[in-house]
Amino acid sequence: MEALIPVLGIIPVGFWLLAAVSALELATQHAGEGHTLIDYGFKGHLFFNSENFAPSGAAAHKRMGIGMAGFVLSAGGVAGLFAIFAV
Repeated sequence: MEALIPVLGIIPVGFWLLAAVSALELATQHAGEGHTLIDYGFKGHLFFNSENFAPSGAAAHKRMGIGMAGFVLSAGGVAGLFAIFAV
């Protein structure tokens, strides 16, 4: 079972990459009117509201949300498994 934990660690990395690539796509290709890449870089809260992006970025915004939620849940699950089997 100990060999399974590093393999399961790839799942949160995949979700993190999904969220990061989707956020980069939103900031570069679907930026809302009046927002620059620097705005998104220094004001991370802008990513959580779909009104800060063009309507064409709706699919990327949904993908980013799925990636963030998947990362949090899978990282917590892997950490829980590690805590159970580390004892």
